[in-house]
Amino acid sequence: MSIRTKISLAYSLLFFLIISSSGLIFLHYFIESNKKDITRHVINYAEIATPSIIHSYETYKNSSPLLLYREIFPILQNNPYLKYIEIISPRGIILFNSQKARLGLTHHDTLPSTLLEAAKKLYPNTVLDSSSIVHVFVPYLDEFGNHLYTVHYANDLSEIIQKINHSLIVISIIILVAILLSFVVSSIIAKGITAKLDRLKEAAFQLEKGNLDVKFSIDSKDEIGELASVFEKMRTTIKENIERLKSTLEELKELDRMKNEFIANVSHELKTPLTSAIGYIALISKRKIGNISDEALGALKIVEKNLNELSLKIDSILQISKFQVGKSHLTLKNIDLVKIAKKCIENYRPVAELKGIKLEFESVEHLVLLGDAKSIESMICNLVDNAVKFTNKGKVSLRIKMGKNKKYAIIEVEDTGIGIPKKYLKKIFDRFYQVESSTTRRFGGIGLGLSIVKEVVDLHGGIIQLKSEEGKGTLFKILLPVKGGEGDVKKDSGNRR
Repeated sequence: MSIRTKISLAYSLLFFLIISSSGLIFLHYFIESNKKDITRHVINYAEIATPSIIHSYETYKNSSPLLLYREIFPILQNNPYLKYIEIISPRGIILFNSQKARLGLTHHDTLPSTLLEAAKKLYPNTVLDSSSIVHVFVPYLDEFGNHLYTVHYANDLSEIIQKINHSLIVISIIILVAILLSFVVSSIIAKGITAKLDRLKEAAFQLEKGNLDVKFSIDSKDEIGELASVFEKMRTTIKENIERLKSTLEELKELDRMKNEFIANVSHELKTPLTSAIGYIALISKRKIGNISDEALGALKIVEKNLNELSLKIDSILQISKFQVGKSHLTLKNIDLVKIAKKCIENYRPVAELKGIKLEFESVEHLVLLGDAKSIESMICNLVDNAVKFTNKGKVSLRIKMGKNKKYAIIEVEDTGIGIPKKYLKKIFDRFYQVESSTTRRFGGIGLGLSIVKEVVDLHGGIIQLKSEEGKGTLFKILLPVKGGEGDVKKDSGNRR
């Protein structure tokens, strides 16, 4: 049986339930309508019979009550539901009662209080008591509108109401059984459908969690079985693609490792003759090899400056290459972070003064942490270098703080420079990445500074946070554990970028 058939059957049962409920409501309305029709019939009958009854009463009221009973007996006989008739005065005194008149007795009692108000009304009305007696009161007025009598017809409808109620109970039971049967059958059908869907859902959850060995096997020839077959083919395809991607990734990792080793080796080979050249230029500049003219000395100074810049770039490439191939080893010892930070800020003060920007330094008096002094210095200097480089006016601030509970140190470098567009924030720590191609031409650099900063932070078990707004400036915030390890820093400060 297909899902379509199952759903159609379920909807058919639901439709039957709706029809049954509607039938029950209609039946109740029909019964109530019949009750009203019966009540209307007895009122009409009473209105027709009243003049004749009053005429007979006026004729025989001073005679034997039995004679009056014989006169109105045909009226009682023609209505099988009419139990008795009473003639009542406007004050509520019962002047005649057919049941007592039959025995030749008179009746001058007062009408019960529950019926008295209805008997005094000047229009036909009814009262239904708890024993299923419909009391019909029809007033009799003379030609001047004076209320002379009220005729009381007591109609016993208990037999009719009992039959109606019995029918209602039987039909209600039938509908209830049909509803329960519909519910049971619908539940069985729904369970048969949802059980298979639950198995598919559980398998899909396992696949989402990375379990590629889960099987989408459902022995069903309906659409769910077809869906399971499609899922199984999809799982197999995903597993094969992931295996190929893993293999490709391993190959790329190996190529990347070889590339980094090559860059590191080339950088090292370039560093040796470059260091020698810088040393000889220094000797020549100091005239220790021989005298040179002032013009030659000026040219040598320019060459020395360019060679030093080239040496720094090679140092950066060599450092990041060592990070990537895993050959960078930290020499951990207690270092004075404040002293290192002061050194970096002083190194860049001349450059800042030339650009006309203010260089600020705020720090605690003393802060010692376990770290590699050379890497930490490189990290701070790179941040200060970037801040000075990309700030044309305003200031650059370097702040050293102690974190809460003295478990971690906080290093903040903030500038009022050009800022970083939001779309570039996620890539800013990638190797050789710069915000735009024109940046290299305008400010220089090869895009390794922040990558080195990130690697140093990671190696020390810290985190780095970045806030920047284009045109307003940038804030780098670094948190380093004082005693090494990263547990306290991550717990207190959130996610690493």
